[in-house]
Amino acid sequence: MKFISYLVLRVLIISFIFISVEVSADPLVIGVEDKDWHPHYFWQDGKLDGADIEVVKAVFQRLDVEIEFKALPWKRLLKEIELKKIDGGVDLSFTKERAGFVFYPDEHLSEEGKAFYVKKGSNFKFSGNLKEVNVKNIVLMRGYNWAEILKEIRDPEVLRYDQYSQIFELLVLGRVDVFGGYTTPTDALIKKMGYADKIVMVSPPITVDKHYFGFAKKPGLKEFAKAFSVELKKFKQTEEYKAIIDRFYSE
Repeated sequence: MKFISYLVLRVLIISFIFISVEVSADPLVIGVEDKDWHPHYFWQDGKLDGADIEVVKAVFQRLDVEIEFKALPWKRLLKEIELKKIDGGVDLSFTKERAGFVFYPDEHLSEEGKAFYVKKGSNFKFSGNLKEVNVKNIVLMRGYNWAEILKEIRDPEVLRYDQYSQIFELLVLGRVDVFGGYTTPTDALIKKMGYADKIVMVSPPITVDKHYFGFAKKPGLKEFAKAFSVELKKFKQTEEYKAIIDRFYSE
């Protein structure tokens, strides 16, 4: 009886989506950052891949909804969601500002840690208490959401860049004190770009954040976000989901 009720609810929600979403006749357009954020998403020979991409495709397939991905710089991706030019985006962290123009599903897509990175041999230490951090500057990738963390640190100069290569070189040359990065993507890039013997992560991590598939506030997508959340939660219990995680996180 419970299973039948779920199927009826799912059919009703999806039917309402196709009636009310402005682009119901076309695939939903999903924004993805045009830079690599391994293993969540990355571009290989011009093709999009990654754990979160495979999960998103699987969930939409289960909902019988066609999607297409659109590569965008991160700031533009957020702006196009806000202006309702696209239907959603992959791997948005939650902020009060974004909640003004994004429907967040209850179920998160993935988790990612934040940590400090320094030049190997640096004297910088982190006890886990941000109030004890004393540095002249912190470098971040442009678009990173570190506002809550920065509020806890005593007046550092915050420098932002568009390329990891710029940041890694500044660290190695000693021109910046620390880099604030997401652990899994940063570790992968440090290894890929040949900095594994020059840059190290400082333990412990600062936080572990949840990242979501964010829907634009278009008619019908609030209901869709609920259906997506239910299906994502169910999908996480499958062998297919476990295989995706094993594939991308064991590389």
